[in-house]
Amino acid sequence: FRSEIRLGCSPEVLFELVEIYRECGLLAVVREYQGEHSVLFAERVKLRRHLKGRDGYAAIPWHQDVNFFGHKCFALNCWAAVSACGEINRGLAIVPRRTEQRFGWEGPGVAPLDYGRSIPEEEFEELTREHPVAYPVLQPGDAVLFDEMTVHSTATRPWEVEEQVVAIS
Repeated sequence: FRSEIRLGCSPEVLFELVEIYRECGLLAVVREYQGEHSVLFAERVKLRRHLKGRDGYAAIPWHQDVNFFGHKCFALNCWAAVSACGEINRGLAIVPRRTEQRFGWEGPGVAPLDYGRSIPEEEFEELTREHPVAYPVLQPGDAVLFDEMTVHSTATRPWEVEEQVVAIS
């Protein structure tokens, strides 16, 4: 066991999540989109349970996941609701615009997986001028798929419901 390895969920939960993805057809959709079988990056698989009294909020600022991979790699994110989210509690905010530009990161390196860098405000304002931010409303079982170039953030205000559970992979 290496101490630098961090898991987002237990092996049992990961197995169940992959089985759910297989049963509902998500793995087939991803395979068709990518033209090959996909790889699941363990550090990016998370089952998040946010509690009102515990998690004032769990905000992750505006970012693109390409900054954590270091280069475009044709990754897909699946942000799936286990409990309802978006109507009372905004869980995901997304800029509904395709972009190939890598925002908020200088040079060739890979960002640490701490989401410490957000897209600079002036770049974000320009990006959203013609494409306002969307806040998906998801019921249990609903999911949003987006690639590593998509600009997104999570939970930009305190929780208003008692519990919110999402699967992110």
